[in-house]
Formats: sequence, structure tokens, C-alpha cells
Amino acid sequence: MAIKVVDRGKSKADIIRRERRILLKAQDCPFICHLYAAQQSADRAYFITEYLSGGSLAAMIRMCGSLDINHVRFYTAEIVCGLQFLHRRYIIHRDIKPANIMLDRDGHIRLIDLGLAQDGVVPSKKISGVSGTYRFMAPEVLREKDYDAAVDWWSLGIVISWMATG
Repeated sequence: MAIKVVDRGKSKADIIRRERRILLKAQDCPFICHLYAAQQSADRAYFITEYLSGGSLAAMIRMCGSLDINHVRFYTAEIVCGLQFLHRRYIIHRDIKPANIMLDRDGHIRLIDLGLAQDGVVPSKKISGVSGTYRFMAPEVLREKDYDAAVDWWSLGIVISWMATG
């Protein structure tokens, strides 16, 4: 098990509740980190999740440089499955990047850190707000325009490029 600790400020209460809600919705997906329990104290929230001993995709890219094409295809396919799972449930991750993609002991990926994710984004609705990591943000996010789940696919394209080129 692993524990994610989040400071509970007044402005973070909704974010913590949303992340917990999204993690619970994602329990059935083998490509998203599983939540076992959530607890809180007066000043912190604790998410007890599965331990992912394979490390992050970011660490793998730093260590190996570019990945061979078979690994790029394999990891991409699993990330796509995770994103499709979220998007079918009207959830946008909004922070797809190698540091938020972990590997389990068998080498399968898990998307983590749903703290910036937004749920309830139906196809007919767009959202706004700059959220995510600058290097991986879609142009519409950077330009502060309304956007939908397509921003996750943009970020995935950048991740694929990083995997292929190091």
C-alpha cells in the first residue's frame, strides 16, 4: 500500500472530495491506481492506494532514454484504455504526463494523481480553467479557452513523443 497525503485547506475540500469520488468511480479499471481507503485528520486527507513498485514512466524515460517501439505501443495502448474508461464516465484527467503514469510490478501502467481531474464533463459541455502541467497542456488550455476531453489526447501525444525520443 501507498499513502498520498493532501493538506486540507478550506479551498481544497472540494478538490479532495472530487478526487475521492473519481477514484471510487475508477475502481473497476485496471489502468488507474486503486483506492483502498480514505481518511482525514483536522489538517490532512489520506488516500490509501495500491503500491506501484515499478516506478514512474518519467523515471523509466530518464533511465533508459527512448523506449523501444514495442514498449511505446504497449504503454500507449494501456494509457488509451485508462483514458477511455475515464472519458466514458465523463471524467477528464487534465494532467497526463510521465510522472503521473506509474508501473506495477508486472510492468502494466496505472494513471495516478486525479487531483486535477474534473468529473461531470458530458460531451455537450466544455469546461475552462488552466489546469495541468505546462509542458503537457493542450493549446486551448494555455489560451484559457473552453475545452473537453480532447485535452487528455493532446497530452498523451506528448507523452508518446517523450517515450519514443527520450
